[in-house]
Amino acid sequence: PATVSILTRNSATTLPAALASVVDFAEVLVVDGGSQDETLSIARRFGARIIEQDTSFKDAYGRLIDFAGERNEALAAATYPWHVYLDSDEYMRPALVAEIQDIVTRNAVGVYWTPRRYVWQGKEIICSMSYPNRQTRVFHRDATAGFRKQIHERLVLRPNTTLSTLSHSILVPVKHDIQTLRRKSSRYISLELSRQAPVTMMKVIRFFINAARVSLRYGYKFI
Repeated sequence: PATVSILTRNSATTLPAALASVVDFAEVLVVDGGSQDETLSIARRFGARIIEQDTSFKDAYGRLIDFAGERNEALAAATYPWHVYLDSDEYMRPALVAEIQDIVTRNAVGVYWTPRRYVWQGKEIICSMSYPNRQTRVFHRDATAGFRKQIHERLVLRPNTTLSTLSHSILVPVKHDIQTLRRKSSRYISLELSRQAPVTMMKVIRFFINAARVSLRYGYKFI
C-alpha cells in the first residue's frame, strides 16, 4: 500500500522496465509532460494512473524546469501516505521492493536514503567513485514538507524525522550514446546557471571559507 510516482516525457524505450519493476505497489502515478510516443499507452497497459504535468513548471518547449514543483504535484495526487519516486529510466530489483514492503508493513515512518547503482550494457557496475550515490527516494508523507530546489530536487524533512538507509539499490541504466549524455548534462548545467545569482566578492570569500572548513573537518577525522 504505497504510491510510486514517475515523471515521463517520450519515455517509451525505458518505461516498460520501470513499470514492470513496481507492479507490486498499490498505485503507480505516471506524471506526463506531453509525450508523443507510446509512453501513455504503455502506462495504461501496466494499469498506471496518468496525470498531466503542470504547464507552469515547464518551459516554452514543454520541458520541465521545476522538478520540485512537479514532484510536489505528484505527492499531492498520491492516494497513499507512503511514497516512492522513480525516474522513467530506472528500475527496482525484487529485493528492494521487498525491503520497502517491510518498511510500509511495519509503518516505520521516516525518510529513507536509497542507494543507486549504474547498469552498463546489462551489467551492474559494483564500483564507482560516485557510490553509494544515495537519494531520499522512499518516505512517509508525514515526515516531509515536500520538495524544494528546481533542479536536482531535494526533500524537506520535518523536525525530528528519522533518516535511515536502505540496503538494496535502485538500478540506473547508462545510455550508450555519449552525445545523449552530453546533451542531458548540458541542459542541467544551463538550468543551474539560469537560477544562480551574480557572483560577488563576498560569495567567493564564503566559498573558500566553507571549503577550508570541510577540508579541516575531513582531515581531522582521517587523522
